[in-house]
Amino acid sequence: MGELNWEKINPDIFGSMIQAVVMPEYRSDLGMHYTSVENILKLIKPLFLDELYEEFEKAKTIKQLQQLINRISNIKFFDPACGSGNFLIITYKEIRLLEIKILQKITDLETAPTFKWTSIQLSQFYGIEIDDFAHEMAILSLWLAEHQMNRIFEEMLFDYGKTKPILP
Repeated sequence: MGELNWEKINPDIFGSMIQAVVMPEYRSDLGMHYTSVENILKLIKPLFLDELYEEFEKAKTIKQLQQLINRISNIKFFDPACGSGNFLIITYKEIRLLEIKILQKITDLETAPTFKWTSIQLSQFYGIEIDDFAHEMAILSLWLAEHQMNRIFEEMLFDYGKTKPILP
């Protein structure tokens, strides 16, 4: 088993690494441009994240909170030019952080919470990319982000939340 601690690796940095090693003319031909976390947040907050957080703040009952989780778990996220997946990675992490906050609020309201697993799945996240290497990096980065968010999920909700095994 490897010695590398994958919890310390930031998966959204892979896009920047790819951009640094790919020849500039190849990058330009394919339209490969790394989008920073800051710029992704500028997009996703007004697009959907602010609204989801407003709904979270308004939710006062367990039923409302569970409905919000159900809503989030049914949203599909799509990046038509995903490159190494940074938009999808940051979106995934932000959605998982919101889910954790919702579940923490449920545990504050309910004496014996009944949830066991996260409701957010990587199958909700889609991307198109013509470069095979960037595509494979996007997949790897999303798996790494899932692993890291699963650790946070378990740490924050250690009495109630576990994660499904990623590998069989």
